Amino acid sequence: MAVDQWPPNNPSCLEDICVQFCVTHLETFTEVIDPDSKTFLYKLQAGLSLPKVICDKLLQGYIDSAENVDDSFLNIFSDTNVTQLTNLDLRCSDVTDAGLRLVQNQPILNLDLSHCDNITADCVESISAVGKTLGSLRMSTTPTDIPIFEYLHHCCHLRHLSLCNFPFEDRSLPSALSHLMHADFTGCSLSYDFLEGLGCLSGLVSLSLADVNLPDLDEILLNICKLKYLRHLDLSQSMDESVAYRYFVEHDDTEPLKVVMDCLPCLTSLDISGTNLAGFEVPEVTSHRLGPANQVIDSNKANSNCEEQIKCSIPGLEDRHLEFLGLFGCPYDACSREHIPASKVTGEHNEDQLILALQVYRDRTNFLIRVLNNLFECFQATSVVRWCDVLDGILIGMERHPKERDVQISGSASLFYIAKGEKKGNITQKQKRKIIRLLLTGMRNFNNEQTMMRNGCLTLCHFNIPFDVMFCYKMVVKVLLQMLEVDHRDNFIHRIGIFLLNSLACQVDGKEKELVGDMGAIETMLFIIQNKLRERECDEIMEVAWSTMWNVTDETPPNCERFLDHGGMELFLKCLKHFEEKPELLRNMMGLMGNIAEVKYLRPRLMVTKYVTVFSNLLNSTSDGIEVSYNAAGVLAHMASDGADAWTIDKPTREEMLATMVKAIRRWDIKSSRNINYRSFEPILRLLSAFDTPQVQHWAVWALCNLCGFNAERYCLLLEKEKGVVLLQNLLKDARPYTEIKHLARQLLLQVKGNTTTNIDVCMDVSFDDDVGTSVDLGVGAVCDNMDGEDGGGDTLRVVVSHEPESDRANQNHVVEQGLCDGRGDNLNNKVLLMEGTDDEDDPDLEDFL
Repeated sequence: MAVDQWPPNNPSCLEDICVQFCVTHLETFTEVIDPDSKTFLYKLQAGLSLPKVICDKLLQGYIDSAENVDDSFLNIFSDTNVTQLTNLDLRCSDVTDAGLRLVQNQPILNLDLSHCDNITADCVESISAVGKTLGSLRMSTTPTDIPIFEYLHHCCHLRHLSLCNFPFEDRSLPSALSHLMHADFTGCSLSYDFLEGLGCLSGLVSLSLADVNLPDLDEILLNICKLKYLRHLDLSQSMDESVAYRYFVEHDDTEPLKVVMDCLPCLTSLDISGTNLAGFEVPEVTSHRLGPANQVIDSNKANSNCEEQIKCSIPGLEDRHLEFLGLFGCPYDACSREHIPASKVTGEHNEDQLILALQVYRDRTNFLIRVLNNLFECFQATSVVRWCDVLDGILIGMERHPKERDVQISGSASLFYIAKGEKKGNITQKQKRKIIRLLLTGMRNFNNEQTMMRNGCLTLCHFNIPFDVMFCYKMVVKVLLQMLEVDHRDNFIHRIGIFLLNSLACQVDGKEKELVGDMGAIETMLFIIQNKLRERECDEIMEVAWSTMWNVTDETPPNCERFLDHGGMELFLKCLKHFEEKPELLRNMMGLMGNIAEVKYLRPRLMVTKYVTVFSNLLNSTSDGIEVSYNAAGVLAHMASDGADAWTIDKPTREEMLATMVKAIRRWDIKSSRNINYRSFEPILRLLSAFDTPQVQHWAVWALCNLCGFNAERYCLLLEKEKGVVLLQNLLKDARPYTEIKHLARQLLLQVKGNTTTNIDVCMDVSFDDDVGTSVDLGVGAVCDNMDGEDGGGDTLRVVVSHEPESDRANQNHVVEQGLCDGRGDNLNNKVLLMEGTDDEDDPDLEDFL
């Protein structure tokens, strides 16, 4: 019975962690030669020497993590006195002939140049140079013809040769290869002289002639039958339809497999997938041969002299039992027959056959695609048992064929079911990272393919964003931005892409936010908004575009400046004009304005009559609760904090604006719940020192009271950590703030005292102004008696301190309402991402993607 076994979710060893850090931070051990050149190269820092095992790991680690591998990195290994490479796996890389020359003096044992499209015939000189140590060579056809055989006579230790899809019609097999043990000529065009040369490879134990055009088996089998030590033979054909070979005329009705088996006594592995060699019927053939040596026989039967009758469903194999038999794609359901004389079989009959096919045909794209599609159907039918084996096989296939469209699409479709399926909790950290990296590679290589982009985005949604992708943060941002810039004519792709990007922008530090800006996120969002304005459409995409900019500008001045430099304010006014009744849009736009207003050197660019007038008018807004009004007040408070001289416009006057702002503040409910996340109070705390403008202090203290009342456990600690207590105490000591501000400040200190271990002195005399009356109720955190101001000097404060668990709603871009995850990365929001089981016609089920 099939068992689903998962590896332990252990962390990487220290050596692997160090290697991963080094290859993603090349400055730790390399320096750049001529950094101003377009074709710069890395070199090892002076004084460093790397042992062989580390060199191989560094190269493989860089291949696994880099977007592409080219000559610049290979130059690190050009000096054999300080580096030593033995394994050079450059499959699907951008390495050129010049890059190979950089490492041709290394003692290379294994060289893989498959699908290296930038190498030419000149590469053979480098191959010849490493011939004295080379034991394994893998190559596939390139845009130019490579006379590889002319240089292999130098490779005296070559034991494994794989040359795929090469044209050898007019060439013969050189005698210098007589020492070969493993030969793979998959997809090659072979001449009869070449086939005759196969018979001279007397030491050959493995031979693949897969996808070689052999309409007549007579000639080839005559030579194959000379290879008496052959243990593995591959005659499979991966065409869409099975290939029918002509049977032997000279042997009358003798089955071709019978001839092969009789001539090759050591053969234990045979692949005839995609051919008619398994026969067209299921004959009732009985052999009187005793069972295979490794067959477990009942002890009672072992004592009997009776011969066991063995039935065989594959004509020609009646007297043999193979370790492996490839029957994938054979006609007449060969893989479904009852008596197949092999321990392991590839085919379409069951999951075990498909998983073995996934492993065996990882380099055969035609077969691989068909296997992936079969497995996808198994996922749809919820019949998969060996989830881990399927996952590993899919990842290997996608990794080895990054530029094969159908492999990437088919593989990503199944990854979706794995990432969201019942076994997702078993996925290890290493597997998770590999899934994400390969999805991004496929999305990058096929960003014009709607199906690939859908599959990739939908699968990424089932991870914890942004935390699960921090190891490749730059790559995922780049892929999503490129996707948003392409006109897919599919609103769903833009929806899910922008939500993912927004989730990436929240809950990260300023360095990542600035990186997102450097990569063009602001410009892309403004472009999207401009298109939406042209269509007069305010949908979730537009709202989240503003939300994304709100996130990436948070405490990130360069991104705020980018917004202003690229006409963001004009788009702000247009959106306000056309969609003033959209509360979500207004909140997001004003949140962004608040981030810009926090940057002192940018505030003069906001000091424009039409901008300030809009901000002042929005003070009276009741859209989205207090959010729009609150953010408008925050913008104006920061602008007013620069002093009267900085207020350079005539209308509205500074005094008018401040009076309107105070009225708005008094109208707000101090117990209002907030859908916002402050990582730092520093911008607000700066306003507590604006003693020349108490109205500014009023907004700042009110904001702190509201936040600490809403989430005391979190924000009281943050306030204490950022020295806010000292600023509040100074405010209480100063005579300039009016009474209402001091009431709020004192209540805030009591709130902090009740939720921290710090001994805070709040027993200070507070003088009350008669012209200020308010009701201060901190709700969850503290409750104050009403103070009507009429006999304020005699009022006392009653405080009840309590604790509240940290809210799950906690980010500036309201991930729970509009994003892709709920902060834990497990659940999608059905409001905007209706993936399955919905009636949303814009979101078709994934199974339709193929």
